[in-house]
Amino acid sequence: MKRAAILLLVAIFTFTGIFSAAAAEKQLSSITIKRIKDAIAKLEDPARGVQRKGYRQVKDFGEAAVPYITEELKKKDVNFEAKALMCDICGEIKAKAAVPALIDTIRNPSATVRAAAARALGKIGEAQAVDSLLQATQDKDDQVRAEAIWALNPFGDLRIPPRAVEMLGDGDDTVRLNAAKYLDGHPYTAASGPLREALAGDEFASVRMTAAQALGNLRDDAAVGTLSESLAEDTSEAVRRACAIALGTIKSKKAIPALIAALKDDYKDVQLSAAESLKSITKKDFGRDQKEWNEWYTRKKK
Repeated sequence: MKRAAILLLVAIFTFTGIFSAAAAEKQLSSITIKRIKDAIAKLEDPARGVQRKGYRQVKDFGEAAVPYITEELKKKDVNFEAKALMCDICGEIKAKAAVPALIDTIRNPSATVRAAAARALGKIGEAQAVDSLLQATQDKDDQVRAEAIWALNPFGDLRIPPRAVEMLGDGDDTVRLNAAKYLDGHPYTAASGPLREALAGDEFASVRMTAAQALGNLRDDAAVGTLSESLAEDTSEAVRRACAIALGTIKSKKAIPALIAALKDDYKDVQLSAAESLKSITKKDFGRDQKEWNEWYTRKKK
């Protein structure tokens, strides 16, 4: 009952826009306030076990702890590990009241803290964070850029897809992967060319695989050639399978020869995906029997 009452008070103060540590202290018992502050203090303890215990305790207090967390985030003498943990807690409990403080924290001198703040803002998903997250996609630190573009996934702001396209050329693997994942979840016609380039030439197999998935979601007939080449030549079976699936999603008859050839791929999953895509495109079903498919296709061309 006490916890429910605390959460109700927090919700009321948050809604009215006057929620602060000072306001909370007028409503919470002194014992509860002390417990919250003690739990937060544990986040600065050098002992990992103590940190973990503090993390669990602060998280359990939920929204009631947010005013005290935001005050700590403003302090310069709080160590970067503790601040990063505070950001993560705000993200885990989706603390909307913490968004202004997290937006300020995304400019922290510590890259670890900036990355944690970006991650938390993405989990909370409030649109007021988009401007700051877009700025963070140009951060000098790889981890911050990667977290920032990942954190933008909940948002459909029209400024994000062009930035994600630019980030396909980033020097960091995770940044490029997260950019490709954004474009996979938010089809953007202008991304087709850069995604084809990523599929054909990126060194990181996960980026190539995600680019193939994104091209399938675009249903762009211009991508059939690149997808077919990668289906035949890519060294990663996961990428080849993604290409086979994408070709089935696009449903272009130009993909039929490449899909028939893929029925002899070294990996069964690629074969199965190719067979399924052939069925989707042609409305025929010869399973993985390459001979049957070749005979059917020869008859069809006559």
